[in-house]
Amino acid sequence: MKKPLFTFPTLASNCASVTAVCIMYNPDHSFRGSIYRDRNAYHTFINTDIIAHSPREYFWAGLGDALAKQYEVPFSARGMELTWVQQTGVRNAQNVAPGILKYGKKALEAVDRQEVNEALEPAILSIIVAPGMASVCIEDDLDSSLAHAIYNSHTRTPHEGNHLHGAVVNYGLQVMLTMDGQLEERDKIYNFAKSIDLPHCLEDIGIDPKHPDELVANCLHTKDMRVKPYDITFDMVYKAMMDLEKLNH
Repeated sequence: MKKPLFTFPTLASNCASVTAVCIMYNPDHSFRGSIYRDRNAYHTFINTDIIAHSPREYFWAGLGDALAKQYEVPFSARGMELTWVQQTGVRNAQNVAPGILKYGKKALEAVDRQEVNEALEPAILSIIVAPGMASVCIEDDLDSSLAHAIYNSHTRTPHEGNHLHGAVVNYGLQVMLTMDGQLEERDKIYNFAKSIDLPHCLEDIGIDPKHPDELVANCLHTKDMRVKPYDITFDMVYKAMMDLEKLNH
């Protein structure tokens, strides 16, 4: 309708309320498609008390989802000649992880108690605003990479149990960092994931650790992999998953 849009997120589960894109799903949770507006919301109103009383699992998964932005955007943009606006998007993406790694666990404890503490606001801003501002400044192909590709593959791969978007994305991020040799950063994310029980192995996302072949094969052909700094093969992703399994044991 091309009308001014104001958003009032009642969850801190992702950055959608700050962006110009809406990801749509069917009732059976399968991916339906994306809707793009000409611009992002005119203003996003965030009430920390409402989010403190929101379902814990969505905040928990939101912490995992947001962390991927810190690494996926610079990974996708690596080696490219970027405009000033794109560079701003990359810098915004790199403001995500510090707030979550510092405040995320205490903020989750606040949601568990349904109260606002000093950690909740910076954690919410790191989930909703910082990654959202990055998305506003860059095109869709730079906005995600292997972490989201693994999630999108997971939705089409038989698995046990129900798993929220951000939880699977965070596992995918650990795989991506392992594959890319960013082991120090991988260990930060891995240890944070363990500290709040986010997935950190295949079993945690309902996949048999002896048979991740379909998950790997499907992830190589998602839209998230259209732009990448180098060729990514089945063997590279598979090895990264196995290395992560070894770390877990």
